[in-house]
Amino acid sequence: MSIQDFPNGISSGGIPLYGSNFCISGPGKHYFVDSVAGSDGNTGKTWKKAKKSIKAAYALTTSGNNDVVHVLGCGTAYTNTTVLDFANAYTHVVGEASPIYSGGRARITNTYTGATAGEYTISSVGSIFQNLHWQHGASATATSVVGVALSGDGRNAFIGCNFEGPTDATVAGGTAIKPLMLTSTQDNSFYHCTFGGRTILSASAAGAMVHFAGSNNNANTFEKCLFLHYNSTTTSAIISYVDGAMADSGYTLFNDCIFHGAANVNVADVIRYTTAGHGCTILKDCALTGLGMATWATGAWKTHIDVSNSAGAATGGLGGHPA
Repeated sequence: MSIQDFPNGISSGGIPLYGSNFCISGPGKHYFVDSVAGSDGNTGKTWKKAKKSIKAAYALTTSGNNDVVHVLGCGTAYTNTTVLDFANAYTHVVGEASPIYSGGRARITNTYTGATAGEYTISSVGSIFQNLHWQHGASATATSVVGVALSGDGRNAFIGCNFEGPTDATVAGGTAIKPLMLTSTQDNSFYHCTFGGRTILSASAAGAMVHFAGSNNNANTFEKCLFLHYNSTTTSAIISYVDGAMADSGYTLFNDCIFHGAANVNVADVIRYTTAGHGCTILKDCALTGLGMATWATGAWKTHIDVSNSAGAATGGLGGHPA
């Protein structure tokens, strides 16, 4: 391969750099995707011979090999009409675009109409997903309720990703929509990511931007993330758990995150457990801002929400322990 094949940067060893100069220097192969100039009839081994679809490039990867799929950012989204599945262990997907908080140009959409279990499913282990803009809800059907569905043994990193949704008004009216759902998975990290949106007002009852399902979710961390609550129903939340989603010894950590209300709706809970609290949600140096964001949690289980900040009211803003 030549320098022309890596216009976004090259390391001394010939491995492409991406995002915040993170580099995979293992034995894996590199595959390239370009939604404008690419073709799924190409080899996908260079930018000049890039695949057109992420699915076609990902199909070339080998589980456990530390292969990397490079997704070129541009004005045309990568569209899917079926579930986009990422199951290979130690297989990485990175958007080659400007590393911005939201509205990134390595943009993935899906018009699949039956995504009750996820428009994008991720069960891989030890993988990196970086600088990707996941759009949930372009299908114009209220049954497409889950965007990214993360499950399996975990140990994945999401760096600079935008989990946007809903992107269609019909989906926005569905019940319990979830741009991101974690099911029985652990040790996943989200760094500098944005969740939600501010274009389509959601009317989803019992909806949440991040939802924990199943059981034994543990040690999932969110750092320097932004959560945009643009939902018109008071029964919505930003983070929600089914009962038993965490074991009593489990935890979820939010570090230096902002939970922002943009719909002028007073939600009952920013953090919501279904019936009872298990495990602990740790909020370190986090803030509630904007409209309708007044209470971290209500109910007897609020003792499972631990806010570690030095000043402010216990029920909102920068707070102490809300119990």
